[in-house]
Amino acid sequence: VEVIPETQYTAMSICTLKPRTTRKTRVARLVYMLATGQLVRTNDLCKRFRVSRRTFARYIADIREAGFDIVYSEMEDSYRLISVNFVSREFRGP
Repeated sequence: VEVIPETQYTAMSICTLKPRTTRKTRVARLVYMLATGQLVRTNDLCKRFRVSRRTFARYIADIREAGFDIVYSEMEDSYRLISVNFVSREFRGP
């Protein structure tokens, strides 16, 4: 992974991936994009991350399992972060 000096970070540079990027890095970058309010379009991110739509869906499922409320817009074919809830589902009341 190419390291970018801290003073040169931008949303695009953080989310542009190089070959051999790990799954954890891709998921972390996806969380960053969602947390900064960016519209996450499925096709664009699949190309940028070099993954299939199914793999991308797994990343979204993992992020949701971690407590992030993400909604999908079929019309825009994109995801948005609604809220973050870090309380484990097993500790939530009925």
